Amino acid sequence: MKIITGFVISLAALFFSLIVAEVAIRKIAPAENTDLHGVNNLASKEIFARYTAEEKDSSLPLFTAAQGGEVVTIKNNGTAWYAKGDWYHPYYGYRTIYVDQGHAKEHLHSGELSVVFIGGSTMGNLYTPNHLTTIDSAFHNAMKGFREVHSLNVAEVGARSTNELIRFMLEVIPLQPEVVVFLDGYNEFTPLGYGKDAESNYHWITVDARVNAPLYFLRDRFIEKSALLTTALWKTGFLESSQRTTKKIEHQDILRAANRYIENTKFIHQLCEANNITCLSFLQPTVLTKEHVSKNEQISIENWLLHQPQFKEILQIGYDHILKNSPDTIDLSNSIGGTTETIYFDWPHVGKTGNARIGAAMAAAVKQTLSRR
Repeated sequence: MKIITGFVISLAALFFSLIVAEVAIRKIAPAENTDLHGVNNLASKEIFARYTAEEKDSSLPLFTAAQGGEVVTIKNNGTAWYAKGDWYHPYYGYRTIYVDQGHAKEHLHSGELSVVFIGGSTMGNLYTPNHLTTIDSAFHNAMKGFREVHSLNVAEVGARSTNELIRFMLEVIPLQPEVVVFLDGYNEFTPLGYGKDAESNYHWITVDARVNAPLYFLRDRFIEKSALLTTALWKTGFLESSQRTTKKIEHQDILRAANRYIENTKFIHQLCEANNITCLSFLQPTVLTKEHVSKNEQISIENWLLHQPQFKEILQIGYDHILKNSPDTIDLSNSIGGTTETIYFDWPHVGKTGNARIGAAMAAAVKQTLSRR
């Protein structure tokens, strides 16, 4: 009986010690608690604390009528975009935006200036609850007093320049908009971060561990919820995440991905000129290109580099190559970097402050471009 009692007491003491250690480490070096896309829950809480109740109301539409809300159907939007439906398209990549082509052209040309937005999930306002804090709304607000804008957003999660090029040709050119705005660049290099070829299927890259190593995947999901386990097992190098990229990415592979973006962007702008469309391509900002990062943004960077240790270098080399060799690309990579405010949920996605700055920067460039013509 004494042995059993001693064992129970020892077990309780161990359990209590682990709880104390977990709490202490969370205070000193909190776990990122990432999901599969690196969303930092600490950053998310800090960002959404600055939203009003109405700004957080997901029952409100993502797009207003002037932004194409009545001619666009959104399926599987937000964090459940992969959960159901025909969410993958052979040309567009992930498929969430369905445009009523029959009425979209009428909608666009019922205002003074027709604008179409194309890009990946950042341009698609991922994690933004409703239209009050989107890039689209920031753009519309900044254009007031210049021209009345009617817009359409066909950005898709994970879209790369090849996906955008095809959608531009098939869906956007027939609408004959006056302006098309592209926000992209980051997704060109995402497959390399996972140790895959730049042309790899985006969906299967992100679910590879779930399909091929489900037990390791579940182990990692358990570890990443604990600051103690993350520190003791991953940060010490005792274990490696099944998501961790071990393959060395060669310099030529990075340049190949960048050159594909440059070539696609050049072709897009040739099509724009041929169809009398004003196109502006913006290289999107990321937390890795932010000049001053907050504490929670630094946690995002450090913790996700445990999974993709080469990605910061990959992105820097790729972005530098694009900016040196793509005269059609406007650099927004550090457009929201002059603040220590937490802006990023993860590496590429931003809250309302980031959306406001991106939208305003785009509008300023559009006004400047149109004023010269």
